[in-house]
Amino acid sequence: MKTIFNLQDIDLDDNVFQFYLVFSLGQENFGAPAKMITEILEVPTITKVPRSSPEMRGVINLRGSVVPIVDIRNKLGLNYAEDTEDTRIIIMEILMDDHYEKVGAVVDDMQEVLDIRPEQIKEIGSSNRKYEAAFTNEIAEVQDQTIYLLQPDHVFAP
Repeated sequence: MKTIFNLQDIDLDDNVFQFYLVFSLGQENFGAPAKMITEILEVPTITKVPRSSPEMRGVINLRGSVVPIVDIRNKLGLNYAEDTEDTRIIIMEILMDDHYEKVGAVVDDMQEVLDIRPEQIKEIGSSNRKYEAAFTNEIAEVQDQTIYLLQPDHVFAP
């Protein structure tokens, strides 16, 4: 398993900006708070889990820890897509109950880490909503692109 990028080495505690890892799912761009992401992996062998939910891709062994892998396309209601050489797994630490757990999200392509100013973030109105409000209720307009900002604690809640 090859680690592509390790975000733990970046200082993400800047009060002026909010840092987001931007990735694509189909034709859409999404952002996850960079401070929640520990690393980005090439897709390793994923072990299927019998009788798991449709969005559960399986589990991987990450340096001795079992990490669940979620197909985020399925969770957001997007069509299935085969993995490509650009497909990545984003490992995040998500608050579950009263402790943090590592969870992996399969994404089509990792773009970049962007620093987004609060004034670039807008709430999504109910008439413009494409995805469930618990998963993403804000967008950012940055560098001529629209980025749906995910709320990973809600997306990956059991």
